[in-house]
Amino acid sequence: MRLRDYEDAITDRPAFILKVHPSNFVVEGFTAAVSVRELAPLPVPLVVDIGSGLLRPHPRLPHEPDAETTLRAGATLVTASGDKLLGGPQAGLLLGESEMVEGLRRHPFARALRVDKLTLAALEATLAGPANPVARALGRSTEELMVRARELAGALADVPAVDDASAVPTVGAVGGGGAPGVVLPSAALSLPAELAGPLRTGATPVVGRVHDGRLLLDLLAVAAEDDAALLDAVRRVVETACT
Repeated sequence: MRLRDYEDAITDRPAFILKVHPSNFVVEGFTAAVSVRELAPLPVPLVVDIGSGLLRPHPRLPHEPDAETTLRAGATLVTASGDKLLGGPQAGLLLGESEMVEGLRRHPFARALRVDKLTLAALEATLAGPANPVARALGRSTEELMVRARELAGALADVPAVDDASAVPTVGAVGGGGAPGVVLPSAALSLPAELAGPLRTGATPVVGRVHDGRLLLDLLAVAAEDDAALLDAVRRVVETACT
């Protein structure tokens, strides 16, 4: 759509313009879209659904819409989910002009949509507490991940069944409806593919992916403090297989 399409559609009937970010897919080809800044001057409120719940710009996701930038561009209201890139509970967020937000909060229909106290507590903890797993994962550099992968591979060098363990570059994705099509450079511990099943069903389940005949344990979603547990899980599976 083009700006003229919106202008032609505005009569005395529209209550607002809704612009929705296609969180789960990317539209390519001969397409056109109108920016929030272009739509903001139109004579009706502008509601923008950013989908992922990203509150402010993130250096690793430069093209993912965020609430701060969208509001500064002129959106009247921004809607988003509380999970995905925000990393909290499944919930709906409504951000924007206080008068309009308060009016919607007081509307009778709001009672049918409001979340319970447990969800509110989890959302508060996400916003006010320490960095959640999603934020921590996005903050890990490729260099840091490669160093960890090499250390893990080196620690397995004395284990005959995995003496070919190695550190390899790879790519990850946000997933869960956030940043579709964006690849995140990462590093993985590469192991024999036959370990995939035993690791999934071991005492400490470890889920990786098999690519080109190798099992890749991508460290992008693994905290550094869990490396020892990961190493222990691999050793246990190998020892069990050899007995």
